[in-house]
Amino acid sequence: MAPAAQSSGGNKGKVRLSKAEIRSIVALKPEKLPSADYLDDLAEYFPPEWIEERKRALADNAELFKKMDDDFEEYRQQVITSVRDKGYFEVDEDFIANRNRANELGLEIQRRILSPIPAKYCATPEDRIRDADGYIPYVPDQDDAFVEDLVIDGQVVVLKD
Repeated sequence: MAPAAQSSGGNKGKVRLSKAEIRSIVALKPEKLPSADYLDDLAEYFPPEWIEERKRALADNAELFKKMDDDFEEYRQQVITSVRDKGYFEVDEDFIANRNRANELGLEIQRRILSPIPAKYCATPEDRIRDADGYIPYVPDQDDAFVEDLVIDGQVVVLKD
């Protein structure tokens, strides 16, 4: 993953998030969880206890996801406010280091899970060698130049480098 962004001059231990990271945060909005109604349609295939167990699990998950969504929305609003006021958003350097460690751990776990699965490729041998670690790099194109500003709730906000 690319470094988050540059250190900001006056705030020791703080790092500005990149424009791409800010766009990602602002764009993420909670989605409605699926209804448990579909489980009733499975009554002819599964016992009632199984369906009730799944409904309870779905309700438990809904509470957890609601809390996660609420926490993220609070963070998202902090980012939006900072970008509107200052044109950037800063996080502690530790935040970036912890995120990078979490990403590395997640990739390692993925590799362990997927390693016993034989891979089938629809790519050239060169592509397979380049992408052997599972990472497919983003290739910039001419459209990137058109995305310099961020639109939040219909207002154009200029992001500072």
